[in-house]
Amino acid sequence: MLTVVKVGGGLGRGAGDEALRGLCAAVGALGERHPLLVVPGGAGFADAVREADRRFGLRLATSHRMAILGMEQFGWLLSELIPGTRVLLPAGLPLDELPASWQVTSDSIAAWVADRVGAERLVLLKAVDGLYPEGVDGYLPTILERARFETWVINGRDAARITELLDTGMTTGTRIPAARLLR
Repeated sequence: MLTVVKVGGGLGRGAGDEALRGLCAAVGALGERHPLLVVPGGAGFADAVREADRRFGLRLATSHRMAILGMEQFGWLLSELIPGTRVLLPAGLPLDELPASWQVTSDSIAAWVADRVGAERLVLLKAVDGLYPEGVDGYLPTILERARFETWVINGRDAARITELLDTGMTTGTRIPAARLLR
């Protein structure tokens, strides 16, 4: 069962270096037992784009492309921290069918990727304990309402949760069954 695992940017900037290293070690170990594709969040790299957008009033297409490049940078970092596991570098993806908007963040891009690669599960590792309206981008429901994969939102600060999910199929977090998103 292919699982797309999105490592949220909040884990890269707020959880602390050792927490991120521990999470990446757990994901690397899981990658030896389970087929995984890791999608990076934007971390502080996307935050720099948000700041530039705030200061200079960038066009949406410009800020969107720059934010994707921020994901690319965090992806390179994750590639160093999770050796032996596939980490997607999104800058070369044909993302033009997604709106160029701050409503489309790495959550939506990870869901889009999960759909394109035929994943059976999407795991959004975030710095929160579940799914909250302020913690997910506005476009994600659009992708998930037709999803053929289940989606989990779990706290990546507790690496045991991703291990438990992949090894047993259940953990503490928010589960969204395939094509069952409630608005």
